[in-house]
Amino acid sequence: MDVEDRGGPGGSHANGGKPPPDRYRIRIWVLTDAEQAELNGSGPDPVLYAFRNAISACNGVSARDGADVPNGTAAFGVRAPDIDDGGELQRGKAQIHPSVMKCN
Repeated sequence: MDVEDRGGPGGSHANGGKPPPDRYRIRIWVLTDAEQAELNGSGPDPVLYAFRNAISACNGVSARDGADVPNGTAAFGVRAPDIDDGGELQRGKAQIHPSVMKCN
């Protein structure tokens, strides 16, 4: 899941929101039979290393929502996710203090 804390209060915060609102994006890939076989060590991408590296959290550091593509389309150089949801937070606030993980 990608969350972008854009300052605050954003969206329709109870005390009045200020643009831009925070954003979120969640993508879930359900492995195909071929991907499952690769995860188990066979095929062109043993242990699914390239796939897992492509969708890792660090790739989303420099692009809004991980990739600037519409929901339901391919991202990070891999197939489209099976579940893809995201957008601006209408209520509440995404707090990221300190950063969740350090990416180099």
